[in-house]
Amino acid sequence: MPQRLKSAALVAIVAMLGWPSHGHLATPGLDPGWRLAGSFAHVRGLRYGDDIVFNFGPLGFVVAPIVGAGRWFILGVAGQAALLIVFALAVFGALRIQGHDRRAAFLATAVLLLLAPTSTSLPELVVLATGTVVVLARWHRVAFGLSAWVGLGGLAATLTLVKISTGPVLLLIVLVSAALDGRRGRALVASAAAFAVTLVGWWLALAQSVGDLGQWVRGALEIGLGHTAAMSLGTPGGAWQYAALLVVLLGSIGVFVVARAGGVGSPSAVRRAEVVGCLAMVTLLGWFFVKQGFVRRDGHAAVFFFAALVALALLVPWRRMSRVPVRLAGGLAVVALVAYFVIDDAGLVARVNPVRPGVDVAQAARRIVSTGARADADLGANRSARADYGLPQTVVDLIGDGPVHVDPWEVTLAWAYGLDWRPIPTLQGYLGYTPYLDERNADALSSPDGPRYVLRTPHGPIDHRFPLTEGPAYHVALMCNFTSVYVDADWQLFERTSPRCGPLVEHETVRVGAGDPIPIVGGDERTAVLIAVEFDRSLLTSLAALVLKPPSSPDLIVDGRSHRMIAATASTPGLVVVPPTAGWGSRIDPFAGTIDEVAVDRGARVTMYTMTVDGRE
Repeated sequence: MPQRLKSAALVAIVAMLGWPSHGHLATPGLDPGWRLAGSFAHVRGLRYGDDIVFNFGPLGFVVAPIVGAGRWFILGVAGQAALLIVFALAVFGALRIQGHDRRAAFLATAVLLLLAPTSTSLPELVVLATGTVVVLARWHRVAFGLSAWVGLGGLAATLTLVKISTGPVLLLIVLVSAALDGRRGRALVASAAAFAVTLVGWWLALAQSVGDLGQWVRGALEIGLGHTAAMSLGTPGGAWQYAALLVVLLGSIGVFVVARAGGVGSPSAVRRAEVVGCLAMVTLLGWFFVKQGFVRRDGHAAVFFFAALVALALLVPWRRMSRVPVRLAGGLAVVALVAYFVIDDAGLVARVNPVRPGVDVAQAARRIVSTGARADADLGANRSARADYGLPQTVVDLIGDGPVHVDPWEVTLAWAYGLDWRPIPTLQGYLGYTPYLDERNADALSSPDGPRYVLRTPHGPIDHRFPLTEGPAYHVALMCNFTSVYVDADWQLFERTSPRCGPLVEHETVRVGAGDPIPIVGGDERTAVLIAVEFDRSLLTSLAALVLKPPSSPDLIVDGRSHRMIAATASTPGLVVVPPTAGWGSRIDPFAGTIDEVAVDRGARVTMYTMTVDGRE
């Protein structure tokens, strides 16, 4: 066997050290819910774009294959292994381009795979490693054949259908490098054409309609873009993470400057355009991972610091630098590694345990080859989920075989009880980040083809949001098209009814400053009160949101307590008072119509509305 094939085979084996640790079992919860949805959507025959517009696409099931999904589990495990191998091969290839011998490259690849947060960020890590290889190949003038450009374009398309925020980043990096290739645009055409053909090919192979592709792309992009403002969240006591971020970013620039001053620069044959292109590609990768880690900073910053560690390991020319830049780069790697371990939920012991991946790989292999092993695991997970939920049998009987949406996010409940799952387009309500997404969700509830039932689970809104303005159009559609048929301390079941709301009546519009009281007027036993808030937005805030995230999220102040609002949907009339005729319990409306006045935490234009609600069953 040629040495290159031997190396590739060994790297593929080493890749299994990065095997994700989520166990492939369906469990209750917000994150387990959307992970299950990637497989469950295919099992239920849902169409991406038409039925759902999640930011994970029709290949998203490879991120977290679920045992109970039948063939989708087998395909998912195979896809997961393939992504791990691509990640490992790219890391190994980058190290070899930098001049490291095979033994050192194998060892470094194994260590990075063992430490990698593949359970949460596998698609992002593939972008990082593959993008780094593209940068290094351009920097060192390593020639790619047309087949390599085709493969890179196809990989970018595949990642796009796994998670839409990843593939386009890799595609941009590939196109920048291809544009600098000296073969009269053939590399550019080959990679772009491969992206388009692979994207459509996968879409059709996964039984999706070509006509729905545009809808899915728009919806998934809306989720990705809306995420920045809607999920911008800090961590108490986490200022040190920003300090570490600045140290790593500024220190990396320092390494580059010191190394070039010491004579370690680009090869003499590299043109100025190629130097600029390489810097642009590295900047894009850096921006991508800063956004991944620091938009929502409750644990997500771990992926940035691991990415920084990988970038330092792969991009720094360790063998050609003098002692000073080597020490500086080594210190930055230590900072990134320590920050990663401090933030990472898995913990140091779990990350450096080489036995765990082997056990998990063996377990996955056993479940692939044994139908009985899959059935046993699925049954155990099902029983465990039912025990955790404790959904009353009365509710199960009322739903029967009727299509149901589980609000706000417990997708696993529909799987555990064998319900006919008919979700809103964003799958989970909190993802209605923009007016487009909110309206898609509202239209799904209003449509006669939508779910017959909506089951409200015992969860409040996430991130301290005001419950009724989290998806304002969605909640109005729920109030106007559904009536309560069961409620207890934990659960509420709504059933579709004929439309029961009157027209939306606009009352007054007022200009308010931060903290100014806004009286709630016009509500009674059968009249709902709604408000629309257009927050002031400065140029600085807009620029900050474009580069990273808004400096802060707007708040609605109710009874002296602040609740986060999504600025993009705040201008859609949202409920603040729900009348008794709506039949909503405290589980969905904790204020139960008791609000007399509200306020906002910044200047805004506020419009008040009312709407009558018929209480008929």
